[in-house]
Amino acid sequence: MNEHASQALTNLSSLTFNGHSKVGDEIPKAIAKSSFKQLKSLILNNNRGITSEEISLLVSSEVVTNLTRLHLSGCEISGEGVKAIANSTKLTQLTSLNLNGTRINEHYCKVLSNSSVISKMKYFSVSRNHLGPVGAKHLFDSQYLSNVTTLDISENDGGGEMIQSFSSCSNLPNLMNLDAHENNVRALGVEYLCKSSHRFPKLKKLIIGLNKFVKQGALELIRSFPHLTILNVYLHPGYCTCTHSDITELKKIAETSIIKQVYLDVLNGGEEEFSVFFTGL
Repeated sequence: MNEHASQALTNLSSLTFNGHSKVGDEIPKAIAKSSFKQLKSLILNNNRGITSEEISLLVSSEVVTNLTRLHLSGCEISGEGVKAIANSTKLTQLTSLNLNGTRINEHYCKVLSNSSVISKMKYFSVSRNHLGPVGAKHLFDSQYLSNVTTLDISENDGGGEMIQSFSSCSNLPNLMNLDAHENNVRALGVEYLCKSSHRFPKLKKLIIGLNKFVKQGALELIRSFPHLTILNVYLHPGYCTCTHSDITELKKIAETSIIKQVYLDVLNGGEEEFSVFFTGL
């Protein structure tokens, strides 16, 4: 390798290596032994060969000292991998962490929630982890989430209890974007969320579709979060009986709010489909 190439690699600030299942386990090992001392962004999504062992090696290396973004969506690092991240003394600058589908459980949610590693985070995603209400509550109770502006808790198993815990959370004062779609949220969960709107004055984007509430829940959300810029509601096909008049009512309510963009997708018994997008005042 010539001097210029070596210098370029030494100054590398961003590295993306997605979806290489056959060699995935070797990637973190190679990075940990590299000279990438200026690395700030590391994206290793969908490398199923990456396990807790490789992540432990990576996050204990000097390479991650300046890392601000670590995305491991779809990697099977399990709870032990999350524990290694939480206990790392090198990850002191992290502002973006993606743990989608990494097979963590409630115990390791608690470990992570007690770690100062997440204290600077602005983006935090734990989607597709089958998290129940207990694991979610551990995260929401963390004293280290005050800087988070984007939170993705979608496609978990927390249901209304998860939303209840979120709604009573006082540790997310800067939250601007929330994705909570497909969480088995019913009418009571929507009620909790609507009553807590004052807790999230900076919230601008709310994605809460594919849950198990019907038209009334959508109406309550529109009325309770008038300060939103974007509201995305996809009413669950198995629970929605919306008619054209219902859609008209939803649209009328939204247009009189200050929400700029509202997305309403409605399936009616598998026979009729309404896909509505409109811009408010």
